[in-house]
Amino acid sequence: MKAFLTLAALIAGSSAVAGELWTYTPPAGCTAHLTVQSADCTVSHFWTCEGDPAGHQWELTLNGDLGQLLKLIDYEYRWLKSFYPEDGTKEILVSPEQDPASLSELLSRGRDDMDFELLVSFGEGPSEVEGYRGYDKLTGETVVVDGEALLKTQYSMTSTDQDGQLIKRSSGNQFVSERFRIFLGGAERYLYADGSEERFDFSPVLFREPGEHGFLAVEPIFGCGGEISSLPLISSEKMES
Repeated sequence: MKAFLTLAALIAGSSAVAGELWTYTPPAGCTAHLTVQSADCTVSHFWTCEGDPAGHQWELTLNGDLGQLLKLIDYEYRWLKSFYPEDGTKEILVSPEQDPASLSELLSRGRDDMDFELLVSFGEGPSEVEGYRGYDKLTGETVVVDGEALLKTQYSMTSTDQDGQLIKRSSGNQFVSERFRIFLGGAERYLYADGSEERFDFSPVLFREPGEHGFLAVEPIFGCGGEISSLPLISSEKMES
């Protein structure tokens, strides 16, 4: 079985078409169960597929700049595989990890430390190994967003290149859904090796499940600077391992 399943086409179009809701169709043999609209002009869809190990989920994120991220996560929310169709970048988890990420440990102990590597391929270029080291910890606060109870976390993560040189440090707050076993972004800060800094608010705003209006909607609706006219298709060829 191919490591990355072939994606069905995005059915996308102009938001100017009054009353129409353009939606995403997951691949054949897969069942979507959640859509999350976030404050940073992104919308994410989550689904499971027949034949995948128990606990595995796929997550597709679309944003107002037409960027996309597709990733495969497991029951512990380890980043097994990620793909960025805009530039063809792929990331694959290097196993075994020095200290695997573990959502179960975070929920049971209130803190999870991690130390792992990703094999990163930049389009047609050579692959490089990037290191990730950091922690997640629960703040003890539960936040209810659109009726969904979320556990607030504090985190810190340092990423380095294959020579051990700093790429970036990230920190801030995120949210965990115990029901769906996923992490969702929050108010976060990125500090890069050149001294530059970026701050983002990835906080979830709206949750939609099957049968609800807006489930699998293609277009993000919060925090967007302008209308989205169209979204590109994801090439199935690039999803092969």
